[in-house]
Amino acid sequence: MSTGYIILCRYNSSRLPGKILRKVDDKPLVSILMERLAPLGKEHIIIATSDQPTDDVIAAYCEQNGINVFRGSLDDVAGRFLGAARRFDLDYAVRINGDNLFADADLIKTIADDAVAGGYDFVSNVPERTYPTGMSVEVVNVDFFEKAYHAFADKKYNEHVTLFLYDHPDFCTNSQFVKNSEVPGAQGVKMAIDTQEDLDMATEIVKQLGDRYATAGWKEIVNLKLQLV
Repeated sequence: MSTGYIILCRYNSSRLPGKILRKVDDKPLVSILMERLAPLGKEHIIIATSDQPTDDVIAAYCEQNGINVFRGSLDDVAGRFLGAARRFDLDYAVRINGDNLFADADLIKTIADDAVAGGYDFVSNVPERTYPTGMSVEVVNVDFFEKAYHAFADKKYNEHVTLFLYDHPDFCTNSQFVKNSEVPGAQGVKMAIDTQEDLDMATEIVKQLGDRYATAGWKEIVNLKLQLV
């Protein structure tokens, strides 16, 4: 079974344009994210951006740094995700948002491995938000996701990649939801990078972690943020 990790991003974000390439302590956000995901294997990571000229800069960055890149529709994000999974012949695909700077490779791999071992169609740690935003892990069986994609009857499902699976539990019966019980205070903590304020906080966290910014686990990072706010 082939598992890949698909980072969805675009340059023209409404709230924080160009955030994927903005500097976090002198490094582009995407560079730090790739370092944090390095244990997953660079060859298994794909950046899926749009085919619009505004995203040429992201594609160029990937090509210059030897990162797999797939380009697809700007607005049909689910179609872009599926296209990337098919292009790279994946059996299972893990969705990672480009603003999830502090994504935890160990957490992602544990959930992905459980999905494959259990033969699940969909595994997620999003329901009930027991994990911080920005540390979401969603794993889909690609064949199953393609069937779901063709069942979409509302454009909101094309824009929000996995929303259909949450809204239609009758369609997605072979699923598993993962809850965090280790760090109760993590619920409601925002770790995604959406605004300049988020970026400033992320920069401070990276500085506090020092040379461990790429290896610190999600629990340590959440606890550090709780100390800083």
